Amino acid sequence: MIYHKYGLIFVVPASNKLKKYDVYDKNYKYITSFGAIRPNGIPYEQYYDKLGYYKDYNHNDKQRRDRYRKRHINDNLDDPLSAGSLAWRILW
Repeated sequence: MIYHKYGLIFVVPASNKLKKYDVYDKNYKYITSFGAIRPNGIPYEQYYDKLGYYKDYNHNDKQRRDRYRKRHINDNLDDPLSAGSLAWRILW
C-alpha cells in the first residue's frame, strides 16, 4: 500500500505471470501492471526493488541503472500512475 498524491494505491504481485506488479486504486480498481518477467518465469533484474518481492533480482549497478534511465527517458514519466513511471520510481 502506497499513499500517492492522487490518493491511496495498492501495489501487489501481479496476476499476469509476465509482469512483476499490479497497481490498484483505493477502490481496488485495476490501474496498470509493470516490471517484466521472461516467458520462462525468471524475472528480469532491476536496480533495486523498493517493495522487496523481487529483491533476489537486484543488481545495484549504477551504470546499468543509468543506461536504463537513458533508454526510458521518453516514457510517460509525467503521469505518476503510468507503468513506466512506477517502474522508474519503484524498480530503478
